[in-house]
Amino acid sequence: MRERKIRGYAVEEMVGSQWVYGFGVYAVEFAEHYAKEIGRKIDWYLYTEDAGIVRVHEDSIGDYIGKKDKDGNEVHEGDIVTLFCQENKGAWNDFKVTGVVTYFEQFAQFLVKRENSHPQLGFDLFELCDHEDYELLEIEVIGNIFENPELINTEK
Repeated sequence: MRERKIRGYAVEEMVGSQWVYGFGVYAVEFAEHYAKEIGRKIDWYLYTEDAGIVRVHEDSIGDYIGKKDKDGNEVHEGDIVTLFCQENKGAWNDFKVTGVVTYFEQFAQFLVKRENSHPQLGFDLFELCDHEDYELLEIEVIGNIFENPELINTEK
């Protein structure tokens, strides 16, 4: 069974880091008249062990995927990662892929999604493990979509 951890970026100023880690998330949906008054329809909250219940930005919420990168950093949904791989089509050419860790319901797994197809392999989704077309050598977290969206389009 995988370890269940969820992270989110706190809305309110926090001591240390704005990133908070917890074990559950819930949304509070406001009545239409109140939502108009405050300028938002929903608030998202993360249950944490240390800080209690913390309001977080919806687009920052992401599950820990059960893997760590080459430096020991936990990999979360929404992280921008570079995968270092070897092509498994006889030649064993090294290549790297940069994309966003995303959960795909139809595959029931986390995959790395590129903005466009990889020029050598012709597809845009990559597993975070060895695959019939490539061997995964290592993972490196280089940022996340909440704080570093500009990193998504850096690889051609």
